[in-house]
Amino acid sequence: MEKFLTYQLESSLCLLLLFSTWYFLMKKDTFFTLNRITLLLIGLISLILPLTGFNTTEPTNPLTIFYMDDLLLIESDSYQTFSIIHLTALASVAVTIILLIRYFIRISKIFKLINNNPSENKYLIRLSESQNYSAFSFFKWIFIPDNIIGNERDIIALHENIHINRKHYIDRSFLELLSVFMWFNPILSIYKKELKNIHEFEVDREIIKQNISKRDYFELIYKYSTGISFSDISLNFNFSSLKERIAMMTKIRSSVFAYSKQILLLPIIAFLILNFSCDDMGKDGGLNNDSASIHINETTMDVIEEKPNKSYSESEEIPQFQGDLMGTLSSNLIYPKSAKAKGIEGKVILALTINDKGKIADIKVVNSVEESLDREAVRVARLLEDWKPASKDGKAIDSDVMLPIKFKLQ
Repeated sequence: MEKFLTYQLESSLCLLLLFSTWYFLMKKDTFFTLNRITLLLIGLISLILPLTGFNTTEPTNPLTIFYMDDLLLIESDSYQTFSIIHLTALASVAVTIILLIRYFIRISKIFKLINNNPSENKYLIRLSESQNYSAFSFFKWIFIPDNIIGNERDIIALHENIHINRKHYIDRSFLELLSVFMWFNPILSIYKKELKNIHEFEVDREIIKQNISKRDYFELIYKYSTGISFSDISLNFNFSSLKERIAMMTKIRSSVFAYSKQILLLPIIAFLILNFSCDDMGKDGGLNNDSASIHINETTMDVIEEKPNKSYSESEEIPQFQGDLMGTLSSNLIYPKSAKAKGIEGKVILALTINDKGKIADIKVVNSVEESLDREAVRVARLLEDWKPASKDGKAIDSDVMLPIKFKLQ
């Protein structure tokens, strides 16, 4: 659950950074098709970037690895299975599911309109005046109220056909699914509005090429600027700011230089990839089996320390916990009730970053078993507060401690 919430937040951050760059630098360009492709790529890249991650560096600091095998964990009623973060993630998933259901309900309503209203041909649906909907299209279907007749009806049908031919309905579906996933992102409404505007700019330009009078077309848009839009997933004839559409139809085309501004998105994408890669470092790193290990016997709870096979030079000193490491872990580890009820066992491996002050600077889950076990391992690891930092040539340095904690049921 927490990973899903983190992914949502990271995707939203990507969308914010990339879309803001486009908005302030490229919005006013008249390369509508290019802007449409760019905005769609921004949405897709925002979903993909948080999933990226690679590790190109070798660990330079000595690693101390502790193995805890067959640790006997005692159940406690004081353990809180659901943390605030877990509940927040659960709520986010619930909202996402509800919005997804609403999305499919909206689609079902459109198909209900198709079945319950007369059609002039296979894809042209007539709407009664009492329904008070403006003209719109959905996939290959065009919906036009009966009170629109003559030349006006022909122009509106042409307008919606251009939407269909340019496959704007695919963009709209993508926008709605993105809204389901990033429902809490305030920038998303602006992103959707701009992409929908570009759809209208593309169609308006094609309409003018049909030798239709700009004045007549402006008046037609203004005349039908009222009415109820059926849904965000449909392409509504009256959509978008009339003033902005007129401005774009009469604006001189942008210079060829405007194409090159898209390149400005690349440094931001590279930064985000690097950022997520740094966050993921160590997830795929190997374990140094030459380091020290500690075992706990399940029956006697005797601690047996095995000496490392690797010998460090006199200039190197590995980090050491200042206190009773095994006592702290064994007295505080609590087997999560949810994992116990499901019979889940396994070894959670944590990467503890010990800074040169002897404090834990970061904890990452290197090997995940199950969410509740991961949380418990991280919780108890935070209790290991005081360390003697690793040193090299007599100078304290940052280092990593790989801490495997094995959860085993009786």
